[in-house]
Amino acid sequence: MIARDNITRATLNDRARELLLRDGHLRGDRVVIADQEFRVGDRVIARRNDRYRDIDNGTLATIADIDTRTGALKVLTDAGDDRLLDAAYTSEHLEHAYALTGHGAIGATVEWAGVIGRPFEFSREWAYTSLSRARGRTRVYVIAEATTGQRQREEYAPPEPQRTTDDAIDVLRRAMRRREAELLAIEATEPERLPMTPSPELTRLPLAELPEAGAQTGPPAPESTPKPEWRTPGSRSSGLQHHQAFERAL
Repeated sequence: MIARDNITRATLNDRARELLLRDGHLRGDRVVIADQEFRVGDRVIARRNDRYRDIDNGTLATIADIDTRTGALKVLTDAGDDRLLDAAYTSEHLEHAYALTGHGAIGATVEWAGVIGRPFEFSREWAYTSLSRARGRTRVYVIAEATTGQRQREEYAPPEPQRTTDDAIDVLRRAMRRREAELLAIEATEPERLPMTPSPELTRLPLAELPEAGAQTGPPAPESTPKPEWRTPGSRSSGLQHHQAFERAL
């Protein structure tokens, strides 16, 4: 089983072991380490690399034998190798593996998978990871009922609408299109590229045809700059005549 979060994963593991114990699939000696009970036949997963014990993070195994005096577990990995895990490693880094999170299931290959989650939890990345673990059949269990937080809000807010099967599947379909992966910095800052537009071709005329087209082939003619009024001919004599007339008037 594959769940979205650790709380759901732990709940599913506990429920799975209850059913296995009831049906007699887990029998014989047991040992309790760090509030976890282990029996022969239990499915477990290692959560830390350890060169001394020759175990890798994410290794899936089945308990083959238990030393009730020391708490040591002999496990058979899915690759067919025997490993001996002492109580110190088990207390910190060994968990039941009837249910895994999508992150914990990365790289794992199983015969059958049951994926459990609420419709909005099936993002594009998580759905791909969780739905591609099994060689055979994969079954999706969609939880359509309200969450614990939504039920608590019903004390002071309108209750959540009841979803039908079609409503839940529609939300699931839309959630699978939603991306959760964060963009790289270069992807977030790179400007959008403008589409390439062909530049208009320039019309080129032969040099001999330029005058006929009204173009000027020689250097531009200098523009004539009007001279100031005091530099025009007669401007000095005109000013003297005005001065003499002013003196006669006096």
